Amino acid sequence: MRNILILFILLNLGFGSRTFCQNLWEKIQSPTTKNLQKIVFVDSLTGWAVGDSGIIIHTSDAGNSWNIQNSGVDLDLHSVTFPNKNIGCALSWTNAPPYGTVILKTFDGGNSWKNEFYNGQDVFLNSIYFADSLNGWIGGNYSGILFTIDGGHIWNQAAIDSFSGFPMYNFVFANKDYGFASGGSTDIMGVIYKTTNGGKNWTGKSVAADPIQKLYFLDSINIVGIGGDLEFGAGFIKSMNTGVDWVYKTLNIYGTGLGLSFRTASEGWAPIKGGFYGRFLVTNDTGNTWNEYVTPDSLFLSDIVFTDSLHGYAVGLNGTILKYKGILTAVKETVEVSSGFSLKQNYPNPFNPSTIISFLITEKANVILKIYDIMGREVKSFAHHMEKGEHNIKITSDNLSSGVYIYTLTADKNRASKKMIILK
Repeated sequence: MRNILILFILLNLGFGSRTFCQNLWEKIQSPTTKNLQKIVFVDSLTGWAVGDSGIIIHTSDAGNSWNIQNSGVDLDLHSVTFPNKNIGCALSWTNAPPYGTVILKTFDGGNSWKNEFYNGQDVFLNSIYFADSLNGWIGGNYSGILFTIDGGHIWNQAAIDSFSGFPMYNFVFANKDYGFASGGSTDIMGVIYKTTNGGKNWTGKSVAADPIQKLYFLDSINIVGIGGDLEFGAGFIKSMNTGVDWVYKTLNIYGTGLGLSFRTASEGWAPIKGGFYGRFLVTNDTGNTWNEYVTPDSLFLSDIVFTDSLHGYAVGLNGTILKYKGILTAVKETVEVSSGFSLKQNYPNPFNPSTIISFLITEKANVILKIYDIMGREVKSFAHHMEKGEHNIKITSDNLSSGVYIYTLTADKNRASKKMIILK
């Protein structure tokens, strides 16, 4: 029964469309093992990441090395923003009375931080963004939207015409006047808000049944976003007319989209929360279609940013820091064959301790069978010179753990791949 349950879960996590990320990201040595939640860069060299227990780390060499900055708090940090290399803000919540929000500020690139209790008990703010040193916006759990025009000395309540009673998760601005906020509550409503006067007034629009976690400007007209929930899966939203209309679609992929950033005009990446291992959602056509890619070492990620097409960074659990370094390649189910060549599904499948892989070749050939794990790493290999006809190769699960694998058969110019599952 346990094996059947595991198989059901695996199949419903979308293994039929699984692809495998190889040589795209490198893991950078991290100065912390604390969970990192958010990351921000002001250029291709300079960035910060924040996370649990007051952790703030900083890089000034394109993410090759990171150092810890003293935040002055041991509270979890939920959001971070830097309009330039010197000025930055982060948000946290107190864990003792008076309960509410702590706003962290720096004016020297994070070398020193000043902590202030927001003037409002039981107000929990979790998203902050500054377009420049003066103009900023902040929102949270049922707090509405606040704005400042003096660098955060005074925060003013903004006017929202509708759907104002929902949590806020994200702000994006094309300039100091024109921007969007997103939020919502699971199984109730996903909401997007628009402003054209610097955040003093907002127009709310219900766009989905689940929260929108992150928005991204493709350009001043086209805006995209990611969200969803663990029950119905990740969702993608897009507007092609400055937010007047939005189209939301469920991606039929288990999990919730978190961060979102585009490496090029068409190639976008989003870490996904949920499941037994870390995954990226990746699009190569501006969000029309998406595929899953397993993260290096199956690491769980929470946020991502690309500063340009060559520089990208992602952070996550246990201090994980990844740096983009490659061009997207994948190992997946494929067929490149001439007439008469065929590769059959292994039987039994799932299997333990052995299975048979059958195939047909129409002439003598050098046959190579390779098995790849979920990370795209080769775990077994067989090479034979074979006569034409049907052949069987027995595969055992020795030294292999439970999971999904890809087997690829090459016979001279013919090539095909299929997936198989080991259950122990």
